[in-house]
Parts: sequence; C-alpha cells; structure tokens
Amino acid sequence: MVFKQFRLGVCFFFTGLVGIYGNYNLLQPSMLQESFLFASLAMIGVGFIIAMLAQIRMLVNRIIHFIHM
Repeated sequence: MVFKQFRLGVCFFFTGLVGIYGNYNLLQPSMLQESFLFASLAMIGVGFIIAMLAQIRMLVNRIIHFIHM
C-alpha cells in the first residue's frame, strides 16, 4: 500500500515536469502559459509531498519492524 502511494507521488511529479517542458515548447507567452505553468508547479509540489510522506512511512515501518524482532 505504501509503495502505491509512493508511485502515485512520483507519477504526479513527473507529469508536472512533462507539463513544464511542454509549456515552454508548445505554448506562446500568454496568460494561458502562466496558468499552465502554475498548475504544473502545483502538481510537482503535490507529487513531491505524497512521495516524501510515503518514504517516511516506509522508513518508520522498517524501524518498527526492526525493533520488534
């Protein structure tokens, strides 16, 4: 379950990166470009937070498992 959460965060992160790349290569400078850039940056942030929380959960579970052995 935790790895699925980590994978979801990584997918959001890389989708945001692809969005930024496409933003600069496909769109002309406009308000639409700025809005799309903001949405891509927000997606990167959400993906990063989800992935880091999953990583912390995995670390805590490993420590707890190690202590109870």
